[in-house]
Amino acid sequence: MNLPRLLASCRFARFAWPLVIAIAFVAVPVHGQDDDPAGTPSYVVYTPDEVMPVQGPAPLQFSYQLTITSPTGMPANTNATVTVVGEATLAPAAVPLATASGFVTFSAATLEFSGPQQSKTITVQLRIPSGTVEGQFSFHISTTGWPSGHAIRDNGTDVNMTVTLPLPVTAPLVTIESPAPNATYNYVAGGSPTLVPVTVKAVAAANTTVQQVAAWVRAVNDAGVEFLSEALNLSVSGTGMSQATGTLSYPVTEPGTYTISATAKDNLDGAATDSLAFIVTRTVPPPTVVISQPNQTSFDYHLGGPALSIPFAFEARSQFGGIKSIAVTLDGQSVPFSAPALGALVVTGTGTLTIAAGGDYELVVTAKDDYGTAVATTSFVVNAISDTNERPVRGVVFFDVNANGVMDGDDYGLPGMKVRLVNLWGHTAKTTTSADGEYVFNAKPGVYVVWVDCVDGFAPTTLIAHPVVVYQSAVDVADTGFKLSFLDLMGMRAEGKSHGFWKNNVDKAISGKKGAQVPAASVRAYTTQLGDLALSPFDALTMPAALTTLSSSSSKPKALLAKQLLAAEYNYANGAYIDDNAALTYAFIYWGEHVMKNADSLSRVYVLWAKDWFDAYNNSEGGRIRGSLL
Repeated sequence: MNLPRLLASCRFARFAWPLVIAIAFVAVPVHGQDDDPAGTPSYVVYTPDEVMPVQGPAPLQFSYQLTITSPTGMPANTNATVTVVGEATLAPAAVPLATASGFVTFSAATLEFSGPQQSKTITVQLRIPSGTVEGQFSFHISTTGWPSGHAIRDNGTDVNMTVTLPLPVTAPLVTIESPAPNATYNYVAGGSPTLVPVTVKAVAAANTTVQQVAAWVRAVNDAGVEFLSEALNLSVSGTGMSQATGTLSYPVTEPGTYTISATAKDNLDGAATDSLAFIVTRTVPPPTVVISQPNQTSFDYHLGGPALSIPFAFEARSQFGGIKSIAVTLDGQSVPFSAPALGALVVTGTGTLTIAAGGDYELVVTAKDDYGTAVATTSFVVNAISDTNERPVRGVVFFDVNANGVMDGDDYGLPGMKVRLVNLWGHTAKTTTSADGEYVFNAKPGVYVVWVDCVDGFAPTTLIAHPVVVYQSAVDVADTGFKLSFLDLMGMRAEGKSHGFWKNNVDKAISGKKGAQVPAASVRAYTTQLGDLALSPFDALTMPAALTTLSSSSSKPKALLAKQLLAAEYNYANGAYIDDNAALTYAFIYWGEHVMKNADSLSRVYVLWAKDWFDAYNNSEGGRIRGSLL
C-alpha cells in the first residue's frame, strides 16, 4: 500500500518568494441524458462530491479517498471487473494532454463488483511535478466494464487543479518523523500491547515561534470500517520557541491501517499539517496444553488383583478466542474426562485411567482453538507382577517397501507400532516398537497370541496375529510387515505446498532475493536434512543441486519423479505430515526414494504413478491427497 504524505499551509505572510502551488477540487458528476431506450437508466455513484482546496509548492502530491458505488440497475449475483480510467481533459498549452494524464493514478486499477449498490474505495493520487507551468488542469475519472444491456450510465467525476504562483505565505513546517510511512507493527495476542513510537517535529518560519503541536489517529480494518478515532496525548517540548517536538509511545493491539495526522500552529496563526499511515498486524499463537498427572513413569499391577486407577489432569490455554475442543486418548482409545470450563481461555480437565494389564501406555491430550492445535503426551509403564520364570517374546515390525512379505533390501523397522500380547483368558500386555521396529514382552509359560495393531495409511503384507507358546526359552515371533495403503492415503489430508512453491523458495534462498515464503535459513536447514533423510537419491544434497532438480524440464519419468519427490521432501521437512503422522509421511517419502532408486528396473507406468502421488501430496494445501490406485 502506498500512502503518500499530504502537506497543507493556511497562513499568509508579509514576504513573498517564487514558489509554485496547486489548488485542487473534485467536481460533482452531472448525470447526462439516457440514450438507451432499453430501460430506466441507473448511474455509477462517486463519493465524495467535493474536496477542500489543497495547496503547496510543486512538486505537489495530493490524494483523497474516492468511493465508487455500483448502480442500482446492476443485476444481483453478476460479477463485473471494472477498470478505473483517469485522463486529462484540459492542460496548459505547454503540457500535452497525454503527459498530464500521467499526473493522476489510482491505488487499484480494477475493482470487482457482484451486484447493485456495492461500494469500493480507492486512493486517487494527483502529482504535479516540479517545473510545471502555470495554468489549469482538468482530469476526468470514469469506469468501464459494467455489464451491458442494463441501462447503466457512468458520467464519471472531474478533478480540476490550478497551478499558479502562490500568494506570499509563511507557515511552520510540521513533520511526522516516526513511525516511518507504511511501517508494519505486529501485536502478539495474549502479550503486552505493541508500542508504536510517535515523534512529531515542528519548525517555525523566520521571526515566528511554534505555539501548538497536536496529533490524532484514525484506524480502519481490512474491510475499510473505522474502529478508532482519537487524539494523541503527545508530550510536547519547545513550545514558544522556533522548534517544538511531540512524542508518544502509542499502544496498539487491533489489526488495521492507522493514519496519524499532525498539525502545528505558530504565534501568527500560521498552520501546517502532515499525515502518514502505518499497519498493525496481529499474530495469534496456537494453544498450549500441559499434562500435570500422572507424574510418574512406572506403575505396578499385580496379575489377578483389582485394576489400577491412575488419575490424570491437564491444563489447556488459548491466547485468543478460547479453547473450542479437547480430546483425551490412551493408546489411541478415547478416555472420558471432565472439563467444565470448555470455551474459556484456560481450561482444566481431570479423569481416571483404569488399567488391568501390563505394558507401555501413552496418554495424549489434544486441545484446539480457532488458531491451531496443541498436543501433549505422557508415557508410562505398567509392570505386571507375577512369578519370576518369565521368558522374552520378541519380534520385529517392518516397513515392507517393496511389498514382498519378507524383510529384505531397503526395508526398515517401523517405530511406534502398537503390539499386544494376549493370553487364553484375554489378559493383554501392550508395548510399542522401538526405533528399530523391535518389541519384547516378558511372559510366563503358556499359550499367547501376539497382535500387531494396524495403523491408518498402512496395510499388512504378512500375518498380524502370531500364536506363540512360551516354555523354556525365548520366543522369536515371525516378522510382521506393512506396506503403504494408497486407498487410505486418498482419504487423508496434508498441508503440502506445490513443487513451484519450493522451487521459488530454494531459488530465493540461493539468490537472496525478496519474495520468499520460507526463510532462507529454514530452506538451508531443510536441504541439509534431506541430504541424509532416507535412501541414496538425494545424499549430500546441496542448494544448487536441489534447484537444478526442481528446475528440470526433462520429460523422463525418473526426472519427473525426482522433481515432485524432492518438493515432497521439503514439505516433510517443513512439517506437512499426512494426517499429522510423521512416521507415515516418512514411509511415504521412503517409498518414493525406493522407486527413484530402482526406477530403471520398474515400469514407466509405475514410476509415473509414483510421481503423480507426490504431485497430489504437494498440492494438498490442507485438503485431501487426491492420488489414484494403480
